[in-house]
Parts: sequence; structure tokens; C-alpha cells
Amino acid sequence: MCGLRRLRRAARNETDVAEDLPAMKAQLRVGQLLVRKGKLTLTQVSQVLSLQRHGDTRQFGQIAVALGLVSERDVALVLLSSDR
Repeated sequence: MCGLRRLRRAARNETDVAEDLPAMKAQLRVGQLLVRKGKLTLTQVSQVLSLQRHGDTRQFGQIAVALGLVSERDVALVLLSSDR
């Protein structure tokens, strides 16, 4: 029975991830752009994404700015320079 519970929990988690995928892709993209520009490390991107997974509903850039990882200008510049 314990194995069945794990399978059900894993299936639920996969569904949650699939539903959140578009938002996660957008957030990851901002993180990737900031890493490419040398403004964030992969560890810092993971930190922001972890906060979002644990319920922080702010956008990636908002969290990164609030944590003091980047400036609002840094986020604005990568968004403006991207092909969004």
C-alpha cells in the first residue's frame, strides 16, 4: 500500500508540474537571460525558483530584486533585450 501512495503522489506532482510548465518556462527564461548576462548564478536562479515552488506568487524578477540579487534595471534590460 505504501508503494501505491507514492505512485499516486508522484502522478499528482507530475500533473502539477505539467500545469505550471508555461509559467515555469517564462520564469526560467528570465533566469537564463540574467545568467547569460552575468547578473545571476545558477544557484541564485534555483533559490528564486525554490521560493516560487513553495508558494511565492511573485514573478521571477520581482523575487530576485527583493532578495537583492539583481536590480530592477537588470531585469528590465534583459526583458527588453529578449524577443518577448
